[in-house]
Amino acid sequence: MSYILADTCIWINSFDNAVSTEAKDLARLIDSQRLVIAGVVLTEFLTGVKDRTVFEVVADKLSSFPLIDPKRQTWILAGKIGAEMRSKGKNIPFSDLLLAALCIEHSISLYTHDKHFLDIPSLKLWPEKK
Repeated sequence: MSYILADTCIWINSFDNAVSTEAKDLARLIDSQRLVIAGVVLTEFLTGVKDRTVFEVVADKLSSFPLIDPKRQTWILAGKIGAEMRSKGKNIPFSDLLLAALCIEHSISLYTHDKHFLDIPSLKLWPEKK
């Protein structure tokens, strides 16, 4: 079974619109137990939740997904990706370098709308373009 890591932008779109494509996709991924989360996504998403009660509910729900954590090699890979992209004139946000490294390291596909991920070699995106 292949796992999928949903980027923060996907969670935000899903949270803002329960009938969005993203919400439907996340529901399918949750039902098939293919969804994992990274700490950086968890933190980024929770930072935007203003209501304390909603915060607790959302934190509890997101905490139910398997968490992938960076190791030393993940940080090194993120730095390598960042250096390669910068040498090509492309600056990718730090958190996204970390997500890309986690996905590559764990052979996980990334579900995102951020176009700069298309520039990262060996990063698999979901859904795969045919």
